[in-house]
Amino acid sequence: PAAETTPAAPEPAQTNAAADSGSAGGSNLVGPGTKSRPPLAFTFDMAPPTDSKDHFIEWMVKNRGEDPKFLAERWDRYEAMMGVGDLLNDQTRRAFLLTPREEFVRKISLSHSYEHNFLDIGYGVTISGPHAVGRMTSTLDIKKGDKVLEIGTGSGYQSALLGHLTDKVWTIEIIKPLADRTRSVYDGLISRGYSEYTNVHTKQADGYYGWE
Repeated sequence: PAAETTPAAPEPAQTNAAADSGSAGGSNLVGPGTKSRPPLAFTFDMAPPTDSKDHFIEWMVKNRGEDPKFLAERWDRYEAMMGVGDLLNDQTRRAFLLTPREEFVRKISLSHSYEHNFLDIGYGVTISGPHAVGRMTSTLDIKKGDKVLEIGTGSGYQSALLGHLTDKVWTIEIIKPLADRTRSVYDGLISRGYSEYTNVHTKQADGYYGWE
């Protein structure tokens, strides 16, 4: 008689975690894939113009080398946040305008980068909406030299914005593949000339006891 064979088990469906566990911590699945290289190094007194959308985009393209499409979306969200009082001080307004949110969302969500919404970043986690980030950060009224500890790095967008406000930012993420991915995003941005992200110190750990 023919030997009995056991059918092969079906391949498991790929989860968000598996999908994001590729090379460089999955950072290849995050951001627009453009390689903007800021010609002008960041300083804490850097301030893009806010008198008009055209002037803002022109200045950012010239000095930060970023995509006009995303810059236009960033400006539109900035105006919406200003209209409802979610950017309460000058330093947070400046930080919002300088932070490329599109670098911290997954590629499948790029077209939604500046929407008033929370976006899935895998691992059961979201990137907070720009209005929530703006209001929370404004309320803290952070200034250069202030020490900030963030529990839950997530996408890295919140701590990226903080890196434009102070040179003393520490952030902890408990989910290892997410922590690795976000660290690789920061390292990639730093290598391209975004020196402000050297202000952000990351750690993969349970943040229950703070930074140990």
